[in-house]
Amino acid sequence: MAMMANKESMGHVDMDKSILENELETIDTKLKSRIPEQIGVLPLHKIAIFPYQIAPLMIISERSTKLVDETIISDKLILAVTIKREKEQESITSEDLYKFGTVCKILRMIRLPNNHLRVLVQGLARA
Repeated sequence: MAMMANKESMGHVDMDKSILENELETIDTKLKSRIPEQIGVLPLHKIAIFPYQIAPLMIISERSTKLVDETIISDKLILAVTIKREKEQESITSEDLYKFGTVCKILRMIRLPNNHLRVLVQGLARA
């Protein structure tokens, strides 16, 4: 059986959509105000994190491990940016990273016996 809609019900959908968009914009503004002026950058190999996405990451470089350790103690916010081309982890510069990334919150962290980290992050906002 097909569903029928009249003009009144269609207007209601449009109104709900605009209310939802306004609420999402308000949430986004509040979130952006919580992001610090300076934030650690975590280079990602062959993966991109998007806002609202939850993803597990394996942290193996000493430099990135130190960054996550410092971040977990403070505000748990980190900027995840994908690397344009494969390169040695210790020699990555800002030119090797894409222009945009995602501010992520570290939800969980597990330290493995080999001193690598298993981290669960949630994307919050594009940056």
